[in-house]
Order: sequence, then structure tokens, then C-alpha cells
Amino acid sequence: MKSSVTWDDFKKAWAENRDSIDTYLEDIRNSKILNTIDFYIPIELLVPKNIEDRACVDSFKNDLLEICAARNNNVQLQTSAKANQRGYFDELKNLLQKYNPSVCRQVEWKTNDGGKIKVQDIIALAWIPLSFMTNVKDVNGRSIEPVSPNKIYGAKGSCMAQFEKLMSSTQVTFETTNDYRRELSNTEVATAFAITAQLPELYDYIYEKFPEYYNTAGGKYKAITAVKKMNYDTNNKKKKNIVAPFSKRGVPTASPDGFIVPLVCGLRAIIKNENGRIIWTTDPKRFLENNLKKIVSDYYGILSVCEYDPQKVGKATQSYNAALNAFKMAQAGIL
Repeated sequence: MKSSVTWDDFKKAWAENRDSIDTYLEDIRNSKILNTIDFYIPIELLVPKNIEDRACVDSFKNDLLEICAARNNNVQLQTSAKANQRGYFDELKNLLQKYNPSVCRQVEWKTNDGGKIKVQDIIALAWIPLSFMTNVKDVNGRSIEPVSPNKIYGAKGSCMAQFEKLMSSTQVTFETTNDYRRELSNTEVATAFAITAQLPELYDYIYEKFPEYYNTAGGKYKAITAVKKMNYDTNNKKKKNIVAPFSKRGVPTASPDGFIVPLVCGLRAIIKNENGRIIWTTDPKRFLENNLKKIVSDYYGILSVCEYDPQKVGKATQSYNAALNAFKMAQAGIL
């Protein structure tokens, strides 16, 4: 049973090997091994109150992850781990595999799986299109509010918690017969995920082009202290090897996320909810190719307003307003 990594695998292996297990246990009972054991290991079994009551069993399965998290006093079950166990990442993972398989392979969908890209980074980006959803209520009947843009940069834990709340809604997912997993049933969320799957590529494009366009607009990008620290070793002044955040391809200059995220959130200007489907109003990559230089020339002054501090830029509401306005003006042909 060493190869069993999920409870479904373990239960199947247990059933297939039940005779061998019973024989092994009987051998132990008949041996003197038990007489030599002078310690006990405490365990806790969690079972439904009434296994004959289908409603009771279904309720137990639905709440099992929360029960485990509450019982575990040493290592709390992370929100991302619970979301993965319930299947909340499945559709997003499938779509990312479709649009950008190389990025999908690098995402740590499962806790401690070793991916170079944290799933929290993908979920934070998901709130860009998810902000166009119509009203969705949680399991307690309260409206689920979209995550504000500045939290996409500075509060990824909140982004994940709100995502878990959204996906738990009966208006978004439904229970399957596979223990506590749920499946997506909401068209708005599904179409928002399709947009999310394209955002890593767009993020990397903005990330790569921003330093060049910042300088074109009149700034001196590598003179910014935060930029210097990211690009050069402070001891020998040697330039570091720089890669884009998602694709991991080489790029000329590294940028603090605080400078980039407001621009990525500005893509909201070319997203809309059309008859219950969240869609692009124009091809996003082509839009950036044609307009990003002009957008950066209108946006870049926000860095000086925020004293060139990435934390201030990334958390300031005015940064997101400036970026969104620049995108809207570019879309309208004003820039």
C-alpha cells in the first residue's frame, strides 16, 4: 500500500488485500510480539455518526476537511490544500494546460509538490476576471465580494480564502459522489478561468517590456534603488540572471511586482460580462503590443508619487486607478 497517495487509493488497496491483512493481524495476535510492546500510540478516528443515514454521511464528507483542520493542532491544513482536495483548481488547471502547458507544469497545485510557481499567484490573478461576476452568495446566504485590485498584490492569502469561499457556494460548484470533491457548474466562473489561464503570458509580456517603456517615457529605471537590488549583486556589482515570473524565460531586467501588478490589473478595461460569460473585448496580446508603450507613458509617474517604493505602488489604490484609466484611454484611442 506504499503507492497509495489518496484515501480512495488506500481504500481500494485495503479491500483488495483484506485477506492478507486479516492473516497478518491474526499472526500478531497469536505471537508474543504484543507482550513486548510497552507503549501506545494515540490515534483519533473520524467517522459519521450514523453510517446508515445517507444525509449524515454526505454531510460528514462535506465537512471532513474542516474537521481535520480543527483537530490538527500542530499543522493547520492550508486553505490551498483544502481547495485542491475539493477539486476547486481542476477546471483552472485544465484551462491553463490548454493555453500555457509549460506554466501549468510549474504550478504547485498541491502543497509541497515542489512547483516553481505558487498556486496562490495564479488564484490572485483569477480575481481580475472574477471581479466581473454577478452576485454570488456563500453557504450562509451572504454575498461574496470580489477581491479589490490592491489585494492581488499585497494579500494573496485573502485572495485564496475568498476563492475558497466562492468555490464552496452552491451557485458555483456541486457535490459529486467522489467523497468531498465538488465540480464547477457556474458559467461565469468557468469563462473567468479561461481568461485567468491567459494572464500569466500577459503578465510576463508587461514584465519584460515595462523597463524599456519606462525609460522611453523619460524615466531612468535602473536608477531606482529597488530595481538595482533586483538586478545586481550588491557585493561585486555583477548582473544577476533574470527570468520572467511565470514562463521563467530570460528577460533583460527584473522588476518589483509592485510596479507591474497595477498594470496587469488594468487589463480589466478590456474585459466584460456579456450575457453571463466573462470575455475579452479585444485580443489582449495584440492590444498590449499596440498600446502598452503609450499606457506606460501615462502610468509611469505614479512611481515617483509613491517614492519609487514597490510596496507603496503595489498597495496604493491610486496606482490601480491610474493604470486602469490609462488602459481605458488607450482603448478609446485617446492616448
